[in-house]
Amino acid sequence: MLENTTELYRGLTYPWGRDINPTAGKPQRIAEGVYWVRFPMPMSLNHINIWLLEDGDGWTVVDTCLNISSARETWEQLLCGFMQGKPVKRVICTHLHPDHVGLAGWLTERFDCELWMSREEFLMCRAMAGDTGHSAPDVAIRFYKRAGYTGEQLEHYKKKFGNFGKAIAPLPHSFRRLVDRETITIGDRYWQVVVGSGHSPEHTSLYCL
Repeated sequence: MLENTTELYRGLTYPWGRDINPTAGKPQRIAEGVYWVRFPMPMSLNHINIWLLEDGDGWTVVDTCLNISSARETWEQLLCGFMQGKPVKRVICTHLHPDHVGLAGWLTERFDCELWMSREEFLMCRAMAGDTGHSAPDVAIRFYKRAGYTGEQLEHYKKKFGNFGKAIAPLPHSFRRLVDRETITIGDRYWQVVVGSGHSPEHTSLYCL
C-alpha cells in the first residue's frame, strides 16, 4: 500500500504543505499581493488553480477556469467581494487548455483589457476552437484506426470531436504575445517569462525576480 511506504526522496518541497486544501473560491495569500484561488470543476480533475496579482489600481488575472456557469458565479463573487470592484487590467493564460483559458474571452470583453499569451498557445487555441460544430475529419479517423483504436473508441472520438470550443468563451481577436525570457511588470514586481513545452506547445510560467 502506498501509505505504508517510506518516502526516500522528494524532488519538490511545497511551502504550504502537501495536504493543503483551500476552500473553493476563497483567495489564499501566497505573498504580498499574490493570491491563490481554487475553482471547482465537474470532472475527474475536480479543480483548477488561478492566481490574482495586485496590479496598481486593479488586478492581473492568471488563468480563468472553464466556461461554465459555476465558474462565472465564482468570478462574480470575487469581483464584487475580495477584489473590491477593482478592474481586471489584463488576463494572462499560461496555456490553451480549456480549464485555463475558458473564461479569458469573457473577462477581457467585460473589462476591455488585453489577453496575454504565448503565440503558439493562442493560435492553436483558436484553431482547435474552430473545430466546434464540425464532424471528425476522415484523415483523423483513419489515423486513429491505424493506431489501433477499436470501433467503440472511434465512435467515442467522433462523438466528442469539436467539444473543445464548447468549453471556452470566444477568444478576443488580438492578444499581447508573451516571449520566453522577457520581463514584465505587474504592480511593483518584475516577472520573467519562462516558456516550456510538453504539457502544451508553448506553456508560459512566471518567475518573480
